[in-house]
Amino acid sequence: MQALEISKISCNFVCHFVYSFLQCNSDEYKKDSDTLDFSRYYNNDASPKSLNPRRTDTNRLYLLYFEMKFRFVLSVCALIAFASCSQTDDLNGIFTGKTWKLTEIRYDNGELCRDYWTTPNGFNQEAFDVSYKLKEVRDCFTLTFNGMEIDGKANGQYTGRATSITLSGNWYADGKSNAFQTSKQSTENDNDVLGRAFANAIKNAESYTGDYNNLTIYFKEGQVKKYLLMHILR
Repeated sequence: MQALEISKISCNFVCHFVYSFLQCNSDEYKKDSDTLDFSRYYNNDASPKSLNPRRTDTNRLYLLYFEMKFRFVLSVCALIAFASCSQTDDLNGIFTGKTWKLTEIRYDNGELCRDYWTTPNGFNQEAFDVSYKLKEVRDCFTLTFNGMEIDGKANGQYTGRATSITLSGNWYADGKSNAFQTSKQSTENDNDVLGRAFANAIKNAESYTGDYNNLTIYFKEGQVKKYLLMHILR
């Protein structure tokens, strides 16, 4: 799940929890307060009568307990809200210091993209097999990112390889919105159909999700939404 969606869910949970707590305790306090008759402690001239020390001490302790409980819960909720609602990805930890390798190219619904090998005469199984053999080559379909993160945003240069060409350009990522873009890319065409699709996907990148071990880069081909699913090259 994206950090932004996690933040929304966390913030909604905190708000609902605080509201429920206040509602529950206010009802409880109101119910208890209705049983108290403070008028018996005073004469008509407002002079104090003899107070029941046990009763008043109990009331003070209850009010003190409620106040301490309220402050504690409010403090915890404030910390959770601050940590969740301001959450951004660790961009350096996700992108840099490792080499990413292509696992699959998939449609937005999760299905494997096979249209690259589909011709008017049908599906070209031979070309598909060639592409996937090249994908198993260690140095093919790779990306390496270098750069620096400042205030939840990162940019720098990337290098990589499709099958027959080297890839290079600039990259930018926003750890809060999950935006991801590239620019000044190399313009050579790869010899393999999947290699060309890989290079074009990086050029058309729009957003990302990921962690320290997995990276997904979302892009469009025309109006069709797809994504690169990548893993760390070991």
